[in-house]
Formats: sequence, structure tokens, C-alpha cells
Amino acid sequence: MKECFIVENGTERKAELEDILALIGETRIQHIFTDAIRANIELPYILAHMADEMKNKIYRNLPLRIRQTIDI
Repeated sequence: MKECFIVENGTERKAELEDILALIGETRIQHIFTDAIRANIELPYILAHMADEMKNKIYRNLPLRIRQTIDI
């Protein structure tokens, strides 16, 4: 797996998942997390460590049937 880096306030740092998702369109986020669920990745565990703003953005873009199965 490759690492990604971003420059923030003039300093380079390792990009976190939230940084990368912020660069992706909201509809693409839906596809990414739908694929993650199909691959048996536990979405609640992924969301648990994210900032509320990012959690809400992801949650809003999930299909209704998936949203009904998780509690954020």
C-alpha cells in the first residue's frame, strides 16, 4: 500500500483517510464505502474514528439500506 502525503500550513504530513475522502466527490464516496461493505469491511469501525463532519458526509451518501444497519 502506498502512502499519501499532503502539505498543510507549509508542512508535509502523512494523509489520513479523512484527508483523502475530502478530495473525492460525494457520489464517489458512496461507491467506495459500498464496495468496502461488499468486501466485508466493517463500516462502523471505519466511521468510529472519523471526525463528525466526515462521518456525516459519508453517512448522507450511503444507500438507505446500509444507513439503516449502522448507528453513528
